[in-house]
Amino acid sequence: MGWPAYRVGVEYDGQQHWTDAAAHAEDIYRLDFLAEQGWIIIRVSARHLRHAPQDVWHRAERALRSRGWPRP
Repeated sequence: MGWPAYRVGVEYDGQQHWTDAAAHAEDIYRLDFLAEQGWIIIRVSARHLRHAPQDVWHRAERALRSRGWPRP
């Protein structure tokens, strides 16, 4: 999920990101590339989504506001 106009994205890290070395390595390259392009990527896990979904939104909102997003 992302907001390209503000270069802010939310990425879900599932179990495969930690148990599959190739997937983990690809994540590192991709996240470095996105950072070089000026993106803020907010990484979340199932635990975040299950136990604190409001925190995920607050993190995304802070990132968006730092990029000029006019809060509705």
